[in-house]
Amino acid sequence: MKKNLTISISLLFLFSLLFSCSEEEQQKKEVIRPVKVITTTTADYLSNKTFSATTKETKESSLSFRVGGPLIRLNAEEGQDIKKGNLIAEIDPRDFKINVQAKKARFIQAKAEKTRYEGLLAKGSIPQNEYDQKLAAYLIAKSEYEDAENALKDTKLYAPFNAIVSKKLVENYQEVAAKQPIASLLDFSAIEVKFTIPESFIRYFDYVTSFKVKLNAYPDVVFDATLKEVGARSEGATGFPVFLYLTTTKDMIKNTPVGSGMACQVTVEMDQRNTSRGDVILLPIYSVLQKGADKSPSVMVFDPAKKVVNKREVRLGQLVDKDKIQILGGLKSGELVVEYGANLLQDGQKARVLDFNPTASK
Repeated sequence: MKKNLTISISLLFLFSLLFSCSEEEQQKKEVIRPVKVITTTTADYLSNKTFSATTKETKESSLSFRVGGPLIRLNAEEGQDIKKGNLIAEIDPRDFKINVQAKKARFIQAKAEKTRYEGLLAKGSIPQNEYDQKLAAYLIAKSEYEDAENALKDTKLYAPFNAIVSKKLVENYQEVAAKQPIASLLDFSAIEVKFTIPESFIRYFDYVTSFKVKLNAYPDVVFDATLKEVGARSEGATGFPVFLYLTTTKDMIKNTPVGSGMACQVTVEMDQRNTSRGDVILLPIYSVLQKGADKSPSVMVFDPAKKVVNKREVRLGQLVDKDKIQILGGLKSGELVVEYGANLLQDGQKARVLDFNPTASK
């Protein structure tokens, strides 16, 4: 009986010892955590961007006379540079001058009659209705005289704005009718280009230095452009509309006429003088740790050679698109950063990589 009890106690002690050793070995066994990582790349938001665009309706005007008659002067050739106020064409004014003289004589006579009848009315020598007839005749003569003078002025046609003659529609000495188009003028200073920039790009618009425009119809010609305005975001739109003025010359318009609705490409050139901007990395904000005695921001970087994660302090920039943050220092392109669960890891801890995003930049 005693013997059996002794054997049982010995076995129990042996099992306890073995279990204790196994537990210690298990505790000593290092935990390898699975991690999801992203590969860092430098953000390219400060590199030049190209957007699809279209030209807007330009200021084009068909010129015509308000009166008709034979042309005696035509200063309009296609492609010609016209300044505001320049004489474009003139109708023979001879008949209009004769008409002005006739209307003027009638007006002078009617005015004299009105003045005489005013005196007679004041003396009571005539009834009111006789004076009213003379007054009406005077007003009609005055209106006809003014119309004749205006018609004489309308025998000359002037450029309403600085422009280029896009079309010449008549020849000199030709008989033209009132409102018949004489020539078409194109205001080359008011050609607009419209395109849309994404919401994420608007914060970098202060770094824009210039705009270059290539029309699909003329791929070898590069137009400069100046900013007109950045519009408010339209309802249902995917970004902000941008409007440019196309900078053109007389030769450009003559050789590469631009119309409304033409497809083009706008290159937005960015300030590249500070090359450090090109080294900026964007990371999800939740992958950055804010812990430690000094609260220094850091990330966990996976070392594929040693299969460990290392804590790395980083220098932060601005928030981008609400869920990303600029990394201005501490990382370089091509490194593997733990995306989720970095706060559960220790510096130097073993880890294994799950499937990961190929890049983290934009």
